[in-house]
Amino acid sequence: MKTIALKRFSFIVFILLTLNFFINYCFTINLIVTPSVVSNSLDNITINWSGVTQPNEKDFVAIYVPSINFFNNENNWIGYILLNNSNNWKSGSGSIQIPLVNAREDYIFALWTSGGTQRTAISNSVTFINFNEPLQAHLQRTKSPTEMRLIWITAEQLSPPIVQFGVSKNELSFTAQGQSVTYNISLMCDAPANSPDHFFSPGYIHEVLLTGLVPSKQYFYRFGGKVISSSIIVWSDLQQFYSAPQLGSSVEIFVFGDLGVQMPFQTKIDQQGPSIKTTRNIRQVMDQKPNQPWLVIHIGDISYARGYAFVWEWFFAQIEPIATQAPWMVAIGNHEFDWPGQTWKPNWTDYGTDSGGECGVAYDRRFHMPGSDSASSDPQLTTRNLWYSFDHGAIHFIIMSSEHDFTVNSSQWNFINSDLSSVDHSITPWIVFSGHRPMYTSSDHSEEADLIEHMRQAIEPLLLKYHVDVCLWAHIHKYERTCGMYDFKCADKDEDAPVHVVIGNAGNTFQSDWETTNNHQYQPDWIIFRTENYGFSQIEANLTHFRFTTYGDQRGELHDEFILLK
Repeated sequence: MKTIALKRFSFIVFILLTLNFFINYCFTINLIVTPSVVSNSLDNITINWSGVTQPNEKDFVAIYVPSINFFNNENNWIGYILLNNSNNWKSGSGSIQIPLVNAREDYIFALWTSGGTQRTAISNSVTFINFNEPLQAHLQRTKSPTEMRLIWITAEQLSPPIVQFGVSKNELSFTAQGQSVTYNISLMCDAPANSPDHFFSPGYIHEVLLTGLVPSKQYFYRFGGKVISSSIIVWSDLQQFYSAPQLGSSVEIFVFGDLGVQMPFQTKIDQQGPSIKTTRNIRQVMDQKPNQPWLVIHIGDISYARGYAFVWEWFFAQIEPIATQAPWMVAIGNHEFDWPGQTWKPNWTDYGTDSGGECGVAYDRRFHMPGSDSASSDPQLTTRNLWYSFDHGAIHFIIMSSEHDFTVNSSQWNFINSDLSSVDHSITPWIVFSGHRPMYTSSDHSEEADLIEHMRQAIEPLLLKYHVDVCLWAHIHKYERTCGMYDFKCADKDEDAPVHVVIGNAGNTFQSDWETTNNHQYQPDWIIFRTENYGFSQIEANLTHFRFTTYGDQRGELHDEFILLK
């Protein structure tokens, strides 16, 4: 009897499942994504749906990568697109096109209806022809104008990673080989980065150093290599860059902070909408002056991944058209590093959880700045990307970490003191000092007042002693320029003391108020110009002139300018 009952029960379950499938997929709701196999990263896919009987403006399609995330937790999507982005969504059918990044994993999509409360359809899986498509390429300066470093990613290890390059696009006569690194979830130090829901493999990060370059010369290149597991050889498209300028020569440089990324769908975490215009405007300037050895300096708060690994994929896709032509130099910010267990955390700092548990590891592995490879106080990092310096044309750049010990006689302070004392002003007459958190701001950041004061006491005397010309900061998502100043007092001329410029207005839209008195905002005497508009800044310098300009994103128009003379 039990056997008969079990068979009847199984038959009923089978009938119900079959009926459910028949209703959902034949008569009611369908979700199909085409193509199911995508050729290249950022190619468009089309999301098609039909059969929604009671369309609601809150209905959406959720995006999952890796696709296994859906089966583990259907609420763990990386992003979503509202159906009302389609013109005919009210009919219950529609389609939406978006570009898709090759994240080296399959995607799957799900339809959520009844105001986004019920998951009612699942799409086919979507994959890429080649998970080893060479992507996320970005150039990096070294200390020598005859070198250039290139970093990119594939899913699997290459043996070895190779860059072919030359002065003619038809003859890549030089070859350089490099090495690969990666990182895994065990190196993440806090949530959400150390959760399997939000971490997925970054693939292998390949790094190749090009040497023997002629300064300020155009080079063409491609990058790739043999995939170890299959012996298939993969290559990128042909790219080009101008090598670094000769020391002492004139240069043009882009500078900004707090860029982030804007994806073509909504996410559960904040995105940085203005970053799209900022990167587009920078690219337009580069296109107008194609024969330049351009350089980008991004002063902290890079991608705003904050422990959500997929964000890095879209960030590098957004900057790659620039970073394959101009070295992309970075400083560490609170959103790359800060976490509760960081080793240096005096009670006068406000370091928190802003890295989302990445604790600097993703930043450290994905970039290679020309600093020392010596160990830092945090065992998972070296100091190479924390504090470093290099010469670019007529400018000596020095970058600090506002997230690590900068007090007098610390390793970082000793580096800054030694580096500034050895600058050859006859070759690089201009010194530009940078760090993420600002030494001066007229915005209300009272929670950081103690940290800023300690940094000012430790670092500012060095800036004056060694004749630093300009200090660039970020963290505050605005633009602020001071007079040439020391200890809140303007010098007679801007050339007599460092000019401080906050340039954190490239993308992040979170705004703190200006400082107020009796409910009135005031502009301190030492602030020459300030604005909340988003944009980017440029430096043009030669041996005698230093011109700094900032441009708004709306029309790319000039908002502020100052000139220093030697």
